[in-house]
Amino acid sequence: MSCPPKSVFFEGVIQLRPSFEYLDRSKEKKPDTNDEGDSQDEDEEKPTALLVRFAKKETDHAKAQRLLSYQHMQKQMAEEPWTDVNYFGINHAKSVDERNLLFCQEMNTEVLEFDPSSSNYVERLMPSTAETSSASSPQPSNFTTMAHVRKLDIIDQVKTLLIHAKLMSFSEICSVLHPPANEQTVLKCIQQHAVLVQGSWVVKSELVYPKGKTSAFSCSTSETLCRARDYILYRFTQSRTIQRNDIISMVKLTENDVNDLIQQVATRSVNVGWEFKLPYDENFVQR
Repeated sequence: MSCPPKSVFFEGVIQLRPSFEYLDRSKEKKPDTNDEGDSQDEDEEKPTALLVRFAKKETDHAKAQRLLSYQHMQKQMAEEPWTDVNYFGINHAKSVDERNLLFCQEMNTEVLEFDPSSSNYVERLMPSTAETSSASSPQPSNFTTMAHVRKLDIIDQVKTLLIHAKLMSFSEICSVLHPPANEQTVLKCIQQHAVLVQGSWVVKSELVYPKGKTSAFSCSTSETLCRARDYILYRFTQSRTIQRNDIISMVKLTENDVNDLIQQVATRSVNVGWEFKLPYDENFVQR
């Protein structure tokens, strides 16, 4: 921007803004079907002694057109408050001070990225063997032992076994429980936490994916994963094998999510697809 010499003085400042009112006029010329319908209704009504008129309610379409009009935009621009600013030239002291803040003030100072010495840093990376062997390795949160399971009551034993195994036959569940329980009692406990697929019991989806849990591979919620898993279990009730591509097209999940769901209850067979892990338990079904 070029500045006039000091001898030239400004007599005034004029602000120019564009005006496109003709755009709104073109919209006003279009007939409004709502107005025509209202006028016809008024003509058909019989005249009365007292005629009460109410202001016409603005429709959603009319409101949207009004908000998109240039007149409304011009009104908003006029209502926008002005902000006072101070300008400092390139050689002004204020500009020089702000520009100097972009440069390092202590070029000769050595900044260390790590506080410990090299020997301490190596020791932290590779601790001594004695310390490693003495410290017991922490167990994962989902780790449990049979000794711990057998201390629980029957219903909690069944629930814990199903959550960790994902699917078990009825005979396997009865053989693991301690102390042995009546088959009818065990069956009632199983029905609370599992569903029957191919004669075997598969843990319910809400126990595998409780509320609030998300997928490890995507942002899918627990509700979405439960619906997809229930659909997979339903397909296995109809057939021993399923095709992964068919599942992906129906549940609309990522390939990793679908693989994780299917691998819980099935194994992959070459040229066949995904086959249910356990054989069909005909003895239990015929009971």
